[in-house]
Amino acid sequence: MNKILTAFLLLLLAAPEVSAQQTPKELTLKNIFHEPFIPGVRPSFSHFSPDGKTIYFSRSDTSTGKRGLFQVGLSGKNLQKAPDDAVRNYSLSPDGNHVLFNKKGNLVIATADFNSERVIVDSKSFAFNPVWNGDGSRFAFVQNGDIWVSGVTQAYIKQITQKDEDRPNYRISHWAGNKLVLSQNDRSDYKEYYFPEYAGKYVEPGGEKRGISTQIISIAPVDSGSVEVIFNRKGYLSTDVSASGKYVAIDYIDAPMKNREIVVYNVNDLSAKTVFKNHTDGWLYNTNMEFAPATDKLMFQSEKDGWNHIYTVNPDGSNLKQHTFGSYDIPWATWINDHSMVMATSEVDRGERQLYKLDLTTNLPTKLTSDEGYRKGFALSPDRRYVVYEKTYFNEPFELYVVDTVIPEREIRLTHTIPDSFYDYDWQKEDYVQFTGRDGKT
Repeated sequence: MNKILTAFLLLLLAAPEVSAQQTPKELTLKNIFHEPFIPGVRPSFSHFSPDGKTIYFSRSDTSTGKRGLFQVGLSGKNLQKAPDDAVRNYSLSPDGNHVLFNKKGNLVIATADFNSERVIVDSKSFAFNPVWNGDGSRFAFVQNGDIWVSGVTQAYIKQITQKDEDRPNYRISHWAGNKLVLSQNDRSDYKEYYFPEYAGKYVEPGGEKRGISTQIISIAPVDSGSVEVIFNRKGYLSTDVSASGKYVAIDYIDAPMKNREIVVYNVNDLSAKTVFKNHTDGWLYNTNMEFAPATDKLMFQSEKDGWNHIYTVNPDGSNLKQHTFGSYDIPWATWINDHSMVMATSEVDRGERQLYKLDLTTNLPTKLTSDEGYRKGFALSPDRRYVVYEKTYFNEPFELYVVDTVIPEREIRLTHTIPDSFYDYDWQKEDYVQFTGRDGKT
């Protein structure tokens, strides 16, 4: 608390002298710590509507009350409170015709407008993590740690796995054609550490298990019901499946976070090919990896040249290419289609993030935003055309914005949650200075 008070006092001392005409509102400790909060309550993006034309976000319109769910069109118009029965978490089928969601603990399927509901699983134990197959005809879900499969038109439920009671639960990573890519986190070798719990009259020891889990990846053919483990190592990883369903990519980082390896498996014969390796004396971060929407081209990000940039490679390791270059980072990137991506970069300034569309054939970027600001929390619409994100400035709280990747420089503000009274204060803007140190670095 002392650090917070000191920071605010320094802010007050740094405020410039103002004339009687300006007379900004006095920033008192009561105003700082008492509700309603000076900057209001920041909006939190929730999800797109299935048709991608509306976004939903949560916020408190009273600055002190319970958060509510609101909706607004991508044009920034038609802002209103969302219906009480709006479904926040759902899985849209690849063909856009159906949605899966949990309702009162049951797994429910409905049309994309949330009509014609049909209960798939009516159970006291929750059904979680529904994942669609490539054409939207079938889906898999988790119940009691095991995997089950059902279909849109077929009236059946098939159990795929049957784990031992003491083994970790299965999770569904992807469908790969007619097979499932499953993951497990084995924490059996975690060590228990004790920390004092200062609660009540006496201090009690509190035990907590910690460690780095062993990551297990398996392939399970839906028709046979067998489960084949293809990867079993301690560390961190992410996975993705190619559009054809033929390849599974595993992006693995070891426990010390010093070594990275991207391995691509052929789902049919389970042969493996290492397509990229990297080592750092520091720590690896932001290791994004993703197959193209309709081809087997794999994109990944790497700091191999000292900055986080975009690369692509074929599943057999051929045609490895770097697509972005320079002394800046790319904190976020994703495919728009098979030959272009949308990305955020710090190329203009390290304290600023702009959005670009990148043509992977020519490596030429098209600037989508230009106003100064810091952008983060990116979400891509179902049709891969629009990006919703948080945008802030040095002395302003963030609001939600959207950009159209087809029409450059079309950035639209979606929310208006900063109270008018926020601007009654003379907020300071920092000056940032870059210089070269003794080690020759900026």
